[in-house]
Formats: sequence, C-alpha cells, structure tokens
Amino acid sequence: MCIFCGFPAKGAMTAHILYILERFFEESAAFSVPVGGTSQLGETLQRGLEKFGGKLQLNAHVDEILIEDGRAVGVRLKNGNVVKARKAVVSNATPFDTVKLMPQKEGEPKKLTKWR
Repeated sequence: MCIFCGFPAKGAMTAHILYILERFFEESAAFSVPVGGTSQLGETLQRGLEKFGGKLQLNAHVDEILIEDGRAVGVRLKNGNVVKARKAVVSNATPFDTVKLMPQKEGEPKKLTKWR
C-alpha cells in the first residue's frame, strides 16, 4: 500500500504524479533537485550502507523471509542463495507484499492472513 495515498503499490505512481502536478502549478511552487541529480540520493544511501559494513545487492529477488523463534533472521533469494542478517531484515516492499514473503503461522491475526 502506498503510505501517501492508500492505494495498492501497483497504482500508486499515477496518484503521486497527479498530486505533484496539481501542486506544481501553484504560485508558490518550487522544484528542487539534489546537486548532481537525483541519482545522488541512491549513491549516498549506498555509501552509508557500505560505510557500516552493509552490501548492496541488485537484482536479488527475495523468495522468502526466514523466521526463527518469531524473528526475521534472513532471506532466501529466488536463485536459492540464503542471506543471513546480522541485526535486522528490512523490507522496502509494501506491507501487503512483505507479508506474502513470510511463512504462514497458525494463529496469526486474521487481518494478516487476509493480506496473503
């Protein structure tokens, strides 16, 4: 789900563009771009990740979030590789998509089961 508009992620971009375009033509509108272009956002995040021992892996599609003792401990990729977490597993997917990657558990909340 898109946190700004409440739509499923699949249709969220259109809503964001319409929202931005509507505001763009207001008299007080300003358009800001990072020095060096928007690619600097991702590159800065990557530098920070690597500075603290992290590794960015591209085109590494997650097949399943691995759970042990009620805690996410890693992920299994679609190519079969397993990546274990040192501290945490972080998802940038929507809650709807993330829950589908977690194993179903008996007695889980009904709202969670509904999202699967």
